[in-house]
Amino acid sequence: MQKAITEILSEIKKQLKTPFAILDKNGRCVLEGELVKKPAKCPVKLCGSEYVLAANLAPEQLNDFTLLLEELVNRRFSEKLIAFLAGKGTVIEDLPKPCGLILVKSSESFKPEPFIENLFEEALFAKNGEAFIFIIPATDLDELKETSRALYQTLTEEVSSRILICIGGITSAPGELPALYRDAVKALKFAPFLKTGVLYYPEMALERLLASLPAESRREFITEIGRKIQDLDEEALKTIRTVLDCNLNLAAAARKLYIHRNTLMYRLDKISSQTGLDIRKFKDAVKMEIFLALNELPQ
Repeated sequence: MQKAITEILSEIKKQLKTPFAILDKNGRCVLEGELVKKPAKCPVKLCGSEYVLAANLAPEQLNDFTLLLEELVNRRFSEKLIAFLAGKGTVIEDLPKPCGLILVKSSESFKPEPFIENLFEEALFAKNGEAFIFIIPATDLDELKETSRALYQTLTEEVSSRILICIGGITSAPGELPALYRDAVKALKFAPFLKTGVLYYPEMALERLLASLPAESRREFITEIGRKIQDLDEEALKTIRTVLDCNLNLAAAARKLYIHRNTLMYRLDKISSQTGLDIRKFKDAVKMEIFLALNELPQ
């Protein structure tokens, strides 16, 4: 990231009258400046990384200048990153490798950066419209998914608004990031209609297929299955959802519901008797999964 930061700092330095220099955490000079022998120093965070700002300023002025510099650099980097991801700018080469891309969106205004910073020493971010773009270090897709779920859990505990995280994917080639960004944006388009907090576009084949069906066909199927389950209580509906979430693994579903396996079997027998649908059978489970997915799509 140092190359991109240095380029941005060089651009900004021409616009500012105050001489300054930037050092890395080890005291090495990143950007030189004409300073007195013992300039005032202050930590500064640029593009997610910690640096040291040195300038010929009084302490109060230095604090104000630090905030100004952070704002200018981070905003300019955000613009460059968004342009690059949209395919309109130059490739930002010196990104963490490998790295993952995620989008974070909330139903209300909030700042997710502090939560990201608690999880990663180095994370890059930009805001595009209502969504935050984060590029974070990750060794593989499983790690990125696990991290996204952990972040989702943290945010839902700390923020009252509805949170959605869309995973773009992982890469070691910066040039592939625009494609990952496009996948994350595609997933975000489904987000208003899906209750799941963490979305990954390649795993949304069912939702994409169902969304392509004629609206009338979707409504007919919803009506057909809806009639069968309309008299089920909340406990029965939760049982169905849990069994499906556990991929029909009844032992896992019983543990998740905190009930004995025999109790679960009794509930499923009762549901089958009331609806004619036995979700222990693959075809009936598929019907129920489709019904639930259709209910989350716009009609």
